[in-house]
Amino acid sequence: MTLIDATEKKDFLGVLKEYGCSSEHFDLTESYAESTQHTCELVGFLWIFCKQSGVEIRYTTGHGSAWVVDFATNLELGKFGKMQ
Repeated sequence: MTLIDATEKKDFLGVLKEYGCSSEHFDLTESYAESTQHTCELVGFLWIFCKQSGVEIRYTTGHGSAWVVDFATNLELGKFGKMQ
């Protein structure tokens, strides 16, 4: 089971397109939070690694999270480095 649903994945790809980035330049790694592994609520972390800059940022995922918005903000602020 994945922490990222189809809508979030679509939104993520839309952000990349908006900023002229390719999904091939980013690796996404999901990890479940320890305290939620035995509950019905899926909560965890998503690490987004930019292959061009070597920058990796962690986001909280799960119900009510806004990781896509946070990612877009970080991309806009240049926290992943200059995108080509």
